[in-house]
Formats: sequence, structure tokens, C-alpha cells
Amino acid sequence: MLKMFKSRFLPVLLVIAALVSGCDAPVLDISEPSHHEKTSARRALDSVSIPPPRRIPASEMQKTIERVEGPIRKAAFEVCRELTLPEVRCQNVLASDLQVMATDQDMNAYADYHNNVGFTGGMIHYSGSDEELAAVYAHELAHVMYGHVDKKINNMLMGMIIGGGIGLAAAYNADPYYDDRITYDLMNTGAAIGSVAYSPEMEIESDRTAIYILEKAGYSPDSMRDVIVRLHRHQDGAIGGHPNGVGFLQTHPSNDRRIAHILSSIDDVKSGVPLRLE
Repeated sequence: MLKMFKSRFLPVLLVIAALVSGCDAPVLDISEPSHHEKTSARRALDSVSIPPPRRIPASEMQKTIERVEGPIRKAAFEVCRELTLPEVRCQNVLASDLQVMATDQDMNAYADYHNNVGFTGGMIHYSGSDEELAAVYAHELAHVMYGHVDKKINNMLMGMIIGGGIGLAAAYNADPYYDDRITYDLMNTGAAIGSVAYSPEMEIESDRTAIYILEKAGYSPDSMRDVIVRLHRHQDGAIGGHPNGVGFLQTHPSNDRRIAHILSSIDDVKSGVPLRLE
């Protein structure tokens, strides 16, 4: 029986093993913030002073975002090269399209599986400065340079295959009345788990990289902190994203861990500490 099982499911087992061993994880060398840093982060969310929203009309949104596009795109490409990431990813930064969904009033932005970056009208409308929009754009281009969308898809597929493999194994050893929908449900569950694997770490990785992009482009690194604080105050509790990509609100905007990483990164860039790959 065991010999028959191995023979029948060997291809599936080999694929699962290969995918598990190659699970896509973040690549930056990032230290975990201390409890004190997380506490300070919570205070920052509540006490930092930020400018009021500009209430930018839909007719001005494209022009507004285009003001930051050139400097941020150029700086992101240079940071990508400095990190010696695969050249194709650096070229993706240059080739990425910038899209504005002026009628979407959610405050969000995302990078999709075509390496394009999208801004909702709400994100632009409620922004307090061009620097805040530059921070969001830098964050999304960091997703592009790290290939986070591809990693998300790969992890989703890995989870689906693992779930399907478990279902097939269960079906093989079950009675004749085994319900095939169990395997289908396991595949969906595996895909859902895989799609969020390392998601918070990818957001933190993009936040940290965006701060270095901002500095290189001549914008204040503090603008990343300000836009997170704005999102926290505007829609505390929101979870955002994009069905075919990774969104700026993929993790909770008021997450103490995320803001602590941002504050730490701001200190690092101001002190001249370079980004490092693991």
C-alpha cells in the first residue's frame, strides 16, 4: 500500500517539497523593534502633528501625482541598483505605469501583477502634501523592485498545492464515499494562507526601502510616518489591498510594529545606516 501511495503521488510530493523549500520571503536584513520602540510608535500615532488634508479635486489628481513621479522613479531605480537586485526588477521600476482611479474614494494605493502602480482618488484627495504622496509611491515601487506580487502569487500557489496534496492523500486513504469538495476546500484554504504568507514583512520591507528612496529623491523621510499617521486617523481599522497585487493598507495602518519599523528606518537613514540584504 505504501509503495503504491508513493508511486501514485510522487510527482505531487516532489512539487510540494520543492515549493516549500523555495518559499518566497523578504530579503532585507531587518531587526525586530523592541517593546519600547513599539510603545513609542503608539504614542507617535496619537501625538504627531500632520497638515490638514488638501481636498484635491479629481481634475487635479493626475497632475498632482505626476509632480512626484519622476524624482521617485529615478531614486527607486538607483536604490534597486545599489542593492544589486536582479536587473529585470530595476527595469520594471522604470517601465511601471502610474494609474489614478479618481472616482475611488478609498485611501489606498497598490502595485499589481503587471508591475504598475495605482492610486485611489481618496489617497490623493486627502493627502496633506506632495511628500506624503511621494512616500506612498516610493512604497509601491519598492514592491515592484522586490517582486512582491510575484512572491505573493508563488506563495499562494504553494499553499494551493500543499492543500491539494493533503486532500488527495486523504481521498486515497478514505472510504468510497469521500467528498471531493474536501480537496477543493483544502486547496482554497492553502491558497488563502499562502497569499498572506510574509505579507506584513513585505509591507515593512517596502516601508523601509521607501524611506531610503525618499531621502535619495530629496524628500523628507518623515513623510512616510506622516502618511501612516494620516491613514490611521482617517480610517482606523481599515484593511485594504488589491485582488491582483499588494496594497498600501495590506497591514493595519495603526499597527505598532509597522510604525515602529518606520521610525527606526527614519533614524537609520538620517544616521547614514545603509540598507542591507540578508
